[in-house]
Amino acid sequence: MPALTPDDVERAIGYTFRDRDLLRAACERESPEFAALEFIGDAYLNLAVCLACWHAGMEPDAAVRRFKNDNLRSRFASLFGRRRGTEKEDYLETTIGALSFEAGFEEIVQVALHLVDASLPVPPFADRDADALHESTQFRRARWLGEATLKCVAVDLLRELHGPRGRAARQLYEDLANLMHDLNNRLSPGWSSRWSGTAPPARRVLARRTAATLVEFGWETTRGLVRRELGFGPEHR
Repeated sequence: MPALTPDDVERAIGYTFRDRDLLRAACERESPEFAALEFIGDAYLNLAVCLACWHAGMEPDAAVRRFKNDNLRSRFASLFGRRRGTEKEDYLETTIGALSFEAGFEEIVQVALHLVDASLPVPPFADRDADALHESTQFRRARWLGEATLKCVAVDLLRELHGPRGRAARQLYEDLANLMHDLNNRLSPGWSSRWSGTAPPARRVLARRTAATLVEFGWETTRGLVRRELGFGPEHR
């Protein structure tokens, strides 16, 4: 049974990587970059599916099934057949993690949806005439999309700060938790001292507004605004 190769991945997604070493690392579980690429790719996959499902009118519970591990294993098998190794869904995440260092957001979303669920339509990436989601009655759906966006912006920042080789995945998870913790306290000072397992009210409002910004103005505008909320200015772009 053959292992997954860079050529297999490029044929499946229709993209030729400039950094073949990075793609090779995404195909080798023992590579030093594998876990970090998985961490990064997971956030982009999550956001791509959330955005597509929002535009398709799906409720969160139905949409979440698109990027659960059993669905991703099935997608891997349909794309690549039988391959050596376990937890094959990880390779879909590492592929997107590697792509995030080369491609723009729209291309990442298109490839992610092809990998995760080809039946999901590619969403519009900005619609200035869209309803403001923070004024919508669909608060739960808007917050779900907004939380995925907040996480992806934070992971994108860590990706730029550390690259695929500069930080162990365990430390990246800790960094992400710290960023979200700091964000909660920026919005609702002292919230960590009364943590109840849910985001503070101001965080929920920010999530809905973040979703509205993403749908109406696109990724770049949203990323810049959220980075400022996280306390990082344009020098980190």
